Amino acid sequence: MGTCRSSVYCEGPRKQESPFESCLKKVEKLLFQKVKKAEEAKDFEFYAFSYYYDRAVDLGALDEKTGGTIKVSDYIDAAKSVCNGMTVIPRENPFLCLDLTYISRMLQGLGFPKEKVFKLARKIDEVETSWALGASFHYIESLHSQ
Repeated sequence: MGTCRSSVYCEGPRKQESPFESCLKKVEKLLFQKVKKAEEAKDFEFYAFSYYYDRAVDLGALDEKTGGTIKVSDYIDAAKSVCNGMTVIPRENPFLCLDLTYISRMLQGLGFPKEKVFKLARKIDEVETSWALGASFHYIESLHSQ
């Protein structure tokens, strides 16, 4: 039973391995040595946009128009639940398992603790946030060069 499909296809579990664990191993292999921790990032308030926002909406974790907040642990718990087939039928959103596993592992890899809260928004002060994704990646990368 494969629950996530993409170039990182998460196949069914091996013996004693859940679908989530199988998918997590694939994602960790993909991210290995490509994500650097920014320890100081955990001390700042962060907004999450785009992909992170859309996946939280898919989970019903926040209202699509008003946004809200989400913890790293919420993404982890949702990934486990979705991958193990408890909350979504794979045909409805075949990439959700992979997406949530990737998001949760990426955030942890960047150094965010599981209890870290992100604000999720489509707009901040009536300005669309979608442009800010590239700026956010640039900012995080600049933390490493200081």
